[in-house]
Amino acid sequence: MIKIKTLEKTCSCAPLMYEGFTTDGKWIWIRLRWSGLRVLVSKAPMSKEPEFPFEECDVVYHDTIDDNGFTGNIKFKEMVEILKDYVDFSLVEAEFLEE
Repeated sequence: MIKIKTLEKTCSCAPLMYEGFTTDGKWIWIRLRWSGLRVLVSKAPMSKEPEFPFEECDVVYHDTIDDNGFTGNIKFKEMVEILKDYVDFSLVEAEFLEE
């Protein structure tokens, strides 16, 4: 399971996006747009966002979260619940509890 060490919300709606780093130094990107939730993690540790994310990262999760196809925002707690089998948010979730 991927454990997030730092996380920043980089866009708040349509798309909803977060970027950060895992406890093992890999870059992580989470995006929700058109009801598609996607999580990318860099293949190797790095200090900044990769230049070519889709080439330098693995897709950890990618699925449609509802049938309407327009969802671009969900509560942080909902995202944690959806990704609970893939991503551990325990080190950063306190920062986002009010969302």
